[in-house]
Amino acid sequence: MEKATAGRKREFRFLQIKENRNYGIDLLRIVAMYMVVVLHVLNLGGITNSETVSSGNYWTAAMLRIATYCAVDIYALISGFVGYKAKHRYANLATLWLTVEIYSVSFAVINMLFFNGSMGKKKILFSLFPATQGNLWYFTMYFCLFFFMPLLNAAVERLPRRTLKFAVLSFIALFTIIPLLWRSDPFIADRGYSLLWLIVLYLIGAYIGKYRALERIKKPIALLGYFACIAVVWCSKYAIKSFFPGFLTIRNNDEWFIGYTTFPIFLSAVFLLLLFRDLKLPVILKRITAVVSPLSFSVYVIHSLPLIYVLFIKDKFVSYAAFSPPVMILAVLGTAAAIFLAGAAIDFVRARIFDLLKVKERLLKLEKKLRKE
Repeated sequence: MEKATAGRKREFRFLQIKENRNYGIDLLRIVAMYMVVVLHVLNLGGITNSETVSSGNYWTAAMLRIATYCAVDIYALISGFVGYKAKHRYANLATLWLTVEIYSVSFAVINMLFFNGSMGKKKILFSLFPATQGNLWYFTMYFCLFFFMPLLNAAVERLPRRTLKFAVLSFIALFTIIPLLWRSDPFIADRGYSLLWLIVLYLIGAYIGKYRALERIKKPIALLGYFACIAVVWCSKYAIKSFFPGFLTIRNNDEWFIGYTTFPIFLSAVFLLLLFRDLKLPVILKRITAVVSPLSFSVYVIHSLPLIYVLFIKDKFVSYAAFSPPVMILAVLGTAAAIFLAGAAIDFVRARIFDLLKVKERLLKLEKKLRKE
């Protein structure tokens, strides 16, 4: 009987609630990844750039797009918020790499065998190195960031608070405010698609986490701040495009405030971090979050791979542009939810197989042996 009970505990340990875990942040991971999918449905799905989109739908899609643009910044902030005090384990990176590798190779082979994809031996070989594939740019940048984390954590741990605060404020000015005012990228942050920007966000997230920064901002104010940032960006786009059309000839200036490194988008990500920090969840939501949160990153990986992108996402939602604005919103959100749930379901099976094979435990044991711990 005791053995059976122990077996059941191991079988359902992914449902167990840990008292010291911040489930608000785990829920934010899920929300951020859902926002990424919404953004991809709008942009890659062809709605935003559809030639048939009406004026009302265009501005509705713009609002959804702006509201979800901070998702990448959120993910990087969370990395610093929880990572600065966590044990730096290369077994975690190896597990992540193996997960991405499995999906990358599997879908490449499926594409070649069943969909007449142009996946020759060379491309199959490239799929063995997912961190070098441009379609998974965030994984590539995060993979590099992982090796900087011990240095960043040491800086957060040893630098005086005043020094670290000055550094954080300097980074915000250098990478979010000055480029916005100058409409350029003088410090080569590549609009946020760079390791440099992820390092900056990691340090900011770590500072907020370690020092409980901005604690005076209560949750209703944080929520209001998020919507205020969205409103500012949307209004700026509307004003430029509607009242200053000649201004658009200068480098697509209706997108002036839209980008991972622009101050309003960055600030909206910070507000959401403050909103979900220490968020109290009911037990049932904690259990759901405990199951879904570890699967979230694989949702990004799966739906970004070439086969899934071409078959199910690229320009597949152009017809939504002809719907009425309320129906279009429901269609976009529903489609994003379906993509998210499908990806999470696939990764749930992978995660359970990893648990049965004790993949992470074996990798951790190997790491400890190599490091002579």
